[in-house]
Amino acid sequence: MYWYFDSDISDIDMCISAKDNCLWGLLLNSVGKKAKAIKVVESMKKIDLVKDDNLVYWYVKTKGIGGNMIINAECNALWGMLLNAVGYRDRAIQVIELMEEIGLVRPDGLVSSNVETNGSDGDMNVYSYSNALWGLLLNAVGYRDKANQVVESMNYLRSLVRDDELVFHSEIRYSSDKENKIFSEDNALWVLLLNSLGYKNKAKQVIKSMKKLTNLVRSDNLVSDFVKLDGSNNIKYVKSSNNALWGLCLHPEGYKVFTGELS
Repeated sequence: MYWYFDSDISDIDMCISAKDNCLWGLLLNSVGKKAKAIKVVESMKKIDLVKDDNLVYWYVKTKGIGGNMIINAECNALWGMLLNAVGYRDRAIQVIELMEEIGLVRPDGLVSSNVETNGSDGDMNVYSYSNALWGLLLNAVGYRDKANQVVESMNYLRSLVRDDELVFHSEIRYSSDKENKIFSEDNALWVLLLNSLGYKNKAKQVIKSMKKLTNLVRSDNLVSDFVKLDGSNNIKYVKSSNNALWGLCLHPEGYKVFTGELS
C-alpha cells in the first residue's frame, strides 16, 4: 500500500510507509484475512522496508533508491503488533529487544521518537502517541509489567499527562514549555492503552475530557485533528485515521481489535 495517492499526478515517486502498511495488515487480520496480512509482512521484507535485524525503516521509495532510513518508535511498535497479530510472537519480541538495544527505550521504560540506523542522534523527545503504541505492543506480547511502567512514566511526566487525564502531544527534552494543542489521535491511543491495562475509569475520564474541549469532539460525534487550548485558529480538519481510532476507543475492548488480539 502506498503512503498516499494523488489522482492528478500520473508520474510520482510513490513512497511506501511502514506505519501505513502495518495498519493495513492489522486491519486485514482483524476482519479474518490473516493470509493477506501475512503477505503484507512478506512484501514489506521484499521491498527492504525491514532491516536484516527485523526492525523497520520509516519508508522507502518505489522508484530509484532512497527513503527515510530513520528507526522510528511508532513504526516499529506497529510492526511488532502486526507480527504478533499474525502469529510471529518471537519476532515481535525481537523487535522489542532491538528497540531497547539501539537506545530507543529510555531507563524509565518510555521510548524516544527515533534514532539513526546506528543508534545515534535522532529525535530524543517523548511523544504520547509513540508511547501509547509502545505500551500496547508490550501488553499484547504479555509484558504487562513493562506496559504498566509506560503508563506510570507517562503520568510522572506532568508536562505530558494533564490533571484531566488528557495527554499533550509531546514532552520536549530540556524545556519546561507546555504545548498549546490537544490532538485526538494522541488521546484515542492513550485510551486504548489505558483500557488494555484495566484502567477503565481513567479511560472514561479521557473520553469525557475530550468531549469537554470545544471543537475536539464535534456535534456529529466525529473528532477534529486537534484544538488549541487558547481557542486561537483552531483547525477543524477531520481525518479518517483519527476517527477510526476514536471509534475503537469508545468500545472498552477496541484495543483488542487494534492490536490483533481479537480478530
